[in-house]
Amino acid sequence: MSINEQLGKRIRELRRERDLTQAELAERCNLSNNFIALLERGKNAPSVETLETLARIFNIPISELFEFTSDIQKLTDRERAMKKLIKIKKPMDWKLLGAIADFLEKNQR
Repeated sequence: MSINEQLGKRIRELRRERDLTQAELAERCNLSNNFIALLERGKNAPSVETLETLARIFNIPISELFEFTSDIQKLTDRERAMKKLIKIKKPMDWKLLGAIADFLEKNQR
């Protein structure tokens, strides 16, 4: 897989983690929807300015745009679970997690 394809895949992951559509990301970057679609498929290469804009929108350092799947696969099961928990948006899910945490805290030996 080329670096453009890996970067595109990473941008797609970051966009989806933030529940953004390609159109929303394009608007925030002041780019076309088509450019974002091609970028995510590795068909377009972003400029340094575009990389800076993406990093700002995703609220990450530019270097994190280049943390490809091989780096992500090194995460432990606990780290992967924590990444999923960060995405929770429903209040009922947070209440359930709070109840589980309370139970675990009370039952620690």
